[in-house]
Amino acid sequence: MPPQRVADIARNPGEPIPLALAVQAQTSGKLATRSAAQQIDYWARIGREIDEAPAINRRDIDRVLSGDQSYDILSERAQAIIRAQWKQDVERHITDLDFEAEFAAQGRKWVDADASGKLIQRGRAGE
Repeated sequence: MPPQRVADIARNPGEPIPLALAVQAQTSGKLATRSAAQQIDYWARIGREIDEAPAINRRDIDRVLSGDQSYDILSERAQAIIRAQWKQDVERHITDLDFEAEFAAQGRKWVDADASGKLIQRGRAGE
């Protein structure tokens, strides 16, 4: 499916969003069975919760995300925000994985399975 037009996602042609954000939302949304618009709404709600929650210290969240502070010291609500961010990061990294290209570039062989489950060795010249 081609990326949705920016105006379609924003639902307001007067205030378009960056195309890169629209494409990212579409990619991440597919993993969570959300449309691109629903994914952007999801991200916006997380951001709003962070901004509006007096019990959430954004500085502490940033420290945990950077690995400088323990997750366990955060409130349950702040931990939920961290888990949402981690989930998003994992989804993005999984989407970006391309072991076939990486192994081919390194000249490595690997085993794959075809649609019927038969193992196929890959990585030889001409394959």
